[in-house]
Amino acid sequence: MVAGFGLLHGLGFATVLRELGVAPGERASGLLFFNAGVELGQLLFVSAVLGVMAVAGIFDRSEPVRRAALYFAGIVGCFWAIERVAGFSLGIA
Repeated sequence: MVAGFGLLHGLGFATVLRELGVAPGERASGLLFFNAGVELGQLLFVSAVLGVMAVAGIFDRSEPVRRAALYFAGIVGCFWAIERVAGFSLGIA
């Protein structure tokens, strides 16, 4: 399922590259570097979260930090779901 969503996302991005006038020979490298950048960003984010959790564990605050992170992720996920289902955007970047 993840591969299917990734493929659809990549095809959508390839269409945008074509509409922007990127030469056909440069589209594959554009997709490759875009995806590599996304993966690198995800790894950096996970590393930062693990670092915060490690520091919170030192000060015996890992449970409140974990709970806050879970609530934050749930709130953001709900916001994105409602935004996409309702078909509107609040202009928040």
